Amino acid sequence: MYRLLIIDDEAIVLDTYTHIVKSNYENIKVETARTGVEGLLKLEAFRPHIVITDIRMPGMSGLEFIKEARKFDQTAKILIVSAYEQFEYAQESFQYNVENYILKPVTKKKLMKTLDKTIGTIEKENQRRDKELESIERYYKSIGLLESNFLINIVQGRKFSHHLYREIFSLDLDRGRFITIQFPTLKETINWNTVEDYNVKIQECSEYLKVQIKYNFKCLIGNVAIDRIYLYFESEEGAANDNLLHFFEKIQKNIFKKFGFSTRISIGSEKDLAEIYASYEESIYNLTHSRKNVEIFYERHAVDNDIEVFVELLEKVYEYFLQKNEKMTTVLRKAINLYEPLLVSYEPQVTRALMETYVLIYRIARETNIVSKEVYQSKTYLNEFLSLTPIAKMIDFDTNIRIFFKLYKDLESANFSEITMRALELIEAHRFENVSLEDAAKEIGVTPQYLSRIFKIDTAKSFKEYHKELRMEEAKKLLVADQLSVREISDQLGYNDYNYFIRTFKKTVGCTPTEYRG
Repeated sequence: MYRLLIIDDEAIVLDTYTHIVKSNYENIKVETARTGVEGLLKLEAFRPHIVITDIRMPGMSGLEFIKEARKFDQTAKILIVSAYEQFEYAQESFQYNVENYILKPVTKKKLMKTLDKTIGTIEKENQRRDKELESIERYYKSIGLLESNFLINIVQGRKFSHHLYREIFSLDLDRGRFITIQFPTLKETINWNTVEDYNVKIQECSEYLKVQIKYNFKCLIGNVAIDRIYLYFESEEGAANDNLLHFFEKIQKNIFKKFGFSTRISIGSEKDLAEIYASYEESIYNLTHSRKNVEIFYERHAVDNDIEVFVELLEKVYEYFLQKNEKMTTVLRKAINLYEPLLVSYEPQVTRALMETYVLIYRIARETNIVSKEVYQSKTYLNEFLSLTPIAKMIDFDTNIRIFFKLYKDLESANFSEITMRALELIEAHRFENVSLEDAAKEIGVTPQYLSRIFKIDTAKSFKEYHKELRMEEAKKLLVADQLSVREISDQLGYNDYNYFIRTFKKTVGCTPTEYRG
């Protein structure tokens, strides 16, 4: 829809022009003004695409109107109407970017021809502007892909030339640090019901980060890679660690407030670009060994034992998988975080450990019909796994183990008795309350002894233990979110005795709530 403003001191002229336009153009909305002053007011309020003005009017002339109009509107197409003897005077208006003129008398044919030509000009300009915007958008998308490519080259330990990147990014790329921002996995989020919603939130958060961080620092920011965003920060004189830490602590809290994500941000130390992979390793190391939401790497502890820790973590992954224990996903993430930095020195060992665990879990998946016996016996999955790059092995392992675990858990739930399922629903509905075995049994309509026995057979846990672990998992999420005090969390989870909550948490998790929060 186009907007047309017509200015003329004669009402009959305004009515005639308006009738012609409305009778022949469905896509033009018309406003009129009787004086140049009224025209300026309408120009500001109506924001027309096209203005038709008589050159000679009492009071403010058409020429004076055009001079004033161009002070705050440079885009409207202005058409002047003048008599032949006035044309020399009207020519002065062309210095103010007048689009065209119409000589009196103004006929229907003249008016429509001039309007058609003007609309054609606007459409061509719009098309040209759209192409320019598309080009700009493609440029920025290309820059984003190049930034991601630069960062992935570092993550995968590739050797590559930095000279081209220096020119494109206008950065020295001599010395900097690597930063990893890790999002919670979908399993840990509670505010979105679908994978699509989660991914939309991740992308929105990614765009927010790019705006906030690039406004304050010289850096490169990659696109989301699974559940992480990688950053390269150019070293700047006078940039203190404390200032960087404070900035990212604020970013971490803002992400939680805006998107509900309890992200973790790990900052490697400054390195020459030739050694930047070491800064990446440090950022991953912190994610594995620290419980803080935001931390700068200072020193590495017990490096020689990392390969042993990795193997132990994989053993725990298998153990928790067998138990259908939700802790499996947390331990799996720790193992994956440790896998990447170990590749440089221990690739054969970590790859073998990963493969062995894969085989063990695949065997469970085959025995429970999660995957077919034929697929397992053909070893197709193993050949495909071994043909992948080291990083791709990690991604494949992480993705499939999580899928198998979910299917295994669903299989477990499908085999629960109706009584256990009703008990689980009751626990979920009262997770923030002190619901007892007796209360649940009464609600379901069975004896406490019968419910206790059936529940233990199905879940391998007592009713009380299951409820306690559910509340402790909720406590950990609230502690990581860092929005409530420990006492407030105790109250929210329905614990009347604050000290009892502390003791229960320590006994279940292995540390106090304050220590867990870090």
